[in-house]
Amino acid sequence: MLPFVKRWSKSIFPLRKVFSRQYKASLEAEYSEAAFPSPAMSQECDRNDQSQIGMDMCAGADFKASDEKLNADYAEIMKRLSDNADARRLLQESQRAWIAFR
Repeated sequence: MLPFVKRWSKSIFPLRKVFSRQYKASLEAEYSEAAFPSPAMSQECDRNDQSQIGMDMCAGADFKASDEKLNADYAEIMKRLSDNADARRLLQESQRAWIAFR
């Protein structure tokens, strides 16, 4: 290594530590959770959010709502068919066949 490069390297290393600490602090402040809240912090669907995380959250909320409605409707139908064992059995068989088909 050339002598002037050695001297320059030794003189700049202390500054590098100072700048790296300042840079790290500025990055932490700029990219903190307050600036970019994680999806775990807000679990509500925002239909205006076109980010992948936002769309995934809305799709998950839609799926959950549809699944709850489907389960409620199925329970209601099974309740109405409580006196007809054959109809209940046919409904259960058709549901199982549909699940296998999908």
